[in-house]
Amino acid sequence: MIASNNVLAGIRRGWNPTRLAGSAPTVRVQPSRSAIANNAEVDSIANDGSVGGAFAQSTSSLRPLMRRNYYGSKHVIDLDGSDDRLSGPAISGIAPASWTFIAVIDLDGLASPGADPWRDAALLGDAGGYIALTVRDNSGTPQCGAYRFRSGTQAVYTTISGPGTRQVICAAYNNADGTLLAQAGLNAPATNVGTFSTTTGGAAVIGGFGPTYLNGKILELLAWGSFLDGTQRNAVIAGAQAFYGA
Repeated sequence: MIASNNVLAGIRRGWNPTRLAGSAPTVRVQPSRSAIANNAEVDSIANDGSVGGAFAQSTSSLRPLMRRNYYGSKHVIDLDGSDDRLSGPAISGIAPASWTFIAVIDLDGLASPGADPWRDAALLGDAGGYIALTVRDNSGTPQCGAYRFRSGTQAVYTTISGPGTRQVICAAYNNADGTLLAQAGLNAPATNVGTFSTTTGGAAVIGGFGPTYLNGKILELLAWGSFLDGTQRNAVIAGAQAFYGA
């Protein structure tokens, strides 16, 4: 899919997800704005989104590492795929009903699907296991998934690039019509429509819920407490691709 002229014009004005989406994200985690030292543990990183707060980890052995200037002047959070994770503000404030999660990542590895969709490695989700943007290796096919709890079919997946590639992935849910979608870059999203639970629980989590955790690097993580339509999503994704070389 080719970005529209309007999208390209917006990108030329600089990387600004709020302008590109038409609304401010509730979550914006930007490693490149952090002052954490190179190779130091990430005990806490600010959420520059509208709900504020931070994503933090009190246990030293569970903290990811900061890699400064990993891609030119861009920093990343490096999660080891073993147990690294960060907890943040309540998911009810981040994604109260509809939501859109967008992540700029470079994976180091992918695990096989978990016993349940929410057990896959998660870029962002909630501690109650109701919603998530996940990644997995499905019999040799790398995928990202959008998960929303309900009985029966609970997730939708689309193919992504494998480890070692900077890329932008997305999951979104529209509470108005039950559309759940997973999107890789500017490709057409995979969708699943159904009646999903509206319950969300606990704190927002970066990295996963166990036993599978994210193995890779996060360049930026974004969330909106609304469903961004295709034009809005593609504007943000194209902007991220241009800014991060993804």
